Amino acid sequence: MRLIPYLLLTLLATTAVAQNDDFGFSPSTAPPEGGAVIQIVANGSPFTAPQVFFGDVASPHVTLVDSRTIKAVAPAHAIGIVFLTVRDGVFLFHSSRQFVFEPLLEEISSPSRSSRSMPASARAG
Repeated sequence: MRLIPYLLLTLLATTAVAQNDDFGFSPSTAPPEGGAVIQIVANGSPFTAPQVFFGDVASPHVTLVDSRTIKAVAPAHAIGIVFLTVRDGVFLFHSSRQFVFEPLLEEISSPSRSSRSMPASARAG
């Protein structure tokens, strides 16, 4: 029975934190070499002339789609976790969500049977 109040409190705290975010964004990852386009949507005040920062690194290209939506290109950045910040004139907008720079992992597949070389004992025959 103690679990229910704990779960309810956790849900309320999570909701309260989410409501304090000035904006949401997607996707939340990019490769360290940068180049991914990140969409940022305002939760309150509209954007007018935004600059987007991934940690302390500015986006090399920001497009104001409309007063509530920005598209920002992720800059090259060291592997790791950062927070996104939007500076618009004298205002700073924050999100509690983390953004991750992580390398893209290539899928490793096993070689097909026909591409394997035959053992010498099988060829001599």
